[in-house]
Amino acid sequence: PLQKWIGIALTCALSYALYNISIKKGSANLHPVLGGVILQFVAAMLGAMLWTVQYVRGRESLRNLSKDGLKWSIGAGLWVGIAEMVSFGVSGAGVPATQFIPIIIGGSVLFGAVLGILTLGEVLMCHGWSGVALLCSGIALVASCGAMVEGGGDSDLTVAPPLALWTGPALFCALAYACYNICIKKGSSHISPILGGVIL
Repeated sequence: PLQKWIGIALTCALSYALYNISIKKGSANLHPVLGGVILQFVAAMLGAMLWTVQYVRGRESLRNLSKDGLKWSIGAGLWVGIAEMVSFGVSGAGVPATQFIPIIIGGSVLFGAVLGILTLGEVLMCHGWSGVALLCSGIALVASCGAMVEGGGDSDLTVAPPLALWTGPALFCALAYACYNICIKKGSSHISPILGGVIL
């Protein structure tokens, strides 16, 4: 039932939002590949600490690690690494978070729905597709609103880069996030959540 997982899902959504804002804030002064490496390193260290605490308490063991869980965690790590580097690159190009984040998050919903059907054999009913269509319409409206962005630290405002220059990479980033989530879905029944997070 919805009540069992909605709180965790909303916490995850908030984490993604804060994650993307952090990427936006850090991208202006950091090479995209280095940003992705640092992000993955910090996530792995946090996961390793959580897993160690659970292991010491007797709640985790390496028995929870299976070949399929390992394979899909590695796949998720590859996709999220690609998405992070592209995200740092687009954010560093001066695209406002108010335009970029809705495209990558909303786009990953669209790609996730399609990939869920194609790779997982899931079904999305008509009202679900209607929701995806409305989401895509909203994303198009948000992305096309030529937002102004703050200049580098001073109070001057500059116009965001043209839509045509960054929507392709942003949509690729959304696809990478969707593939990352498909890998998590495929592997989640074969590995503990903390250990899966450490590996990815």
